[in-house]
Parts: sequence; C-alpha cells; structure tokens
Amino acid sequence: MSSRRLSTLALTPSDTAAIKRGARATARFAHRRVAMPAAAFLVDSVDSLFNFIDEFSDSVDEVRKAMARARSERYTISAHRR
Repeated sequence: MSSRRLSTLALTPSDTAAIKRGARATARFAHRRVAMPAAAFLVDSVDSLFNFIDEFSDSVDEVRKAMARARSERYTISAHRR
C-alpha cells in the first residue's frame, strides 16, 4: 500500500470546504471542551493559591504578635518574682 501525501491528492472545492468545516468544528470543540475548562481550572488554582498565601501571612503575623506578647509577659513575671 503506497502512502499518498495531501499535496498529491486531487481535492475538489467541496472536499476543501468539508475539510475547513471539520477543522472549524474541531477548533470550536477544543475551545469549548478543553481550553475553557483548563483556563477556568488555572484561574481557580491561582485564586486558591493567593488565598492560601494571604491566610498564611495572617497566621505568621498572629504568631509574631503572640510571641511578642509572651516575651513581654515573661519579662514582667520574672521581674515580679525577684
């Protein structure tokens, strides 16, 4: 069986139009079923990452405040015990 290249095929104008319609339909399908869900997933993931970073930063600030409070209380307690 010999392999034929697309350039050597004798395509009629209706064949060419059918190929173009198929390509457009495939592109629409890929856009609707693949690209858009992938983009939505990426946006949701990035949004979740930013929320995580914000909450982590808030937690770090709370820990710093608590440690500063604990340090100041430690010094006042030891000063009263002397």
